[in-house]
Amino acid sequence: MTYTFGHHSNFETLNIKSDRSRNYSGFHTLIRETDVDTTIDRFRVVHKIGEQTDAEGNVYEKYEITDHYREVDKTPPLNRRIAAAEAAEADEDALSVDHELRLTMLELGINE
Repeated sequence: MTYTFGHHSNFETLNIKSDRSRNYSGFHTLIRETDVDTTIDRFRVVHKIGEQTDAEGNVYEKYEITDHYREVDKTPPLNRRIAAAEAAEADEDALSVDHELRLTMLELGINE
């Protein structure tokens, strides 16, 4: 499904492209995550303006919406980068410990 927010003269719209018809009403929250950020859209559907279907069976719906709020959170990608750096550091620490153990065993003349 594809969601596109827009404007029509005096009100805000939501255009949806999907494989089937839906009849949305009330409050909704859409969460879209990418590698760059997480976008959260909250809105209320006022009513359905129209619907069309193309030759491939894609359904295009248009809704009037209100009370639309958008949050963009760039923290998740940052958290992923921090987690990756911590994992790399842990791997490096483990390799260092293994290397030190092997050197100690070599100095003591112990074979594995």
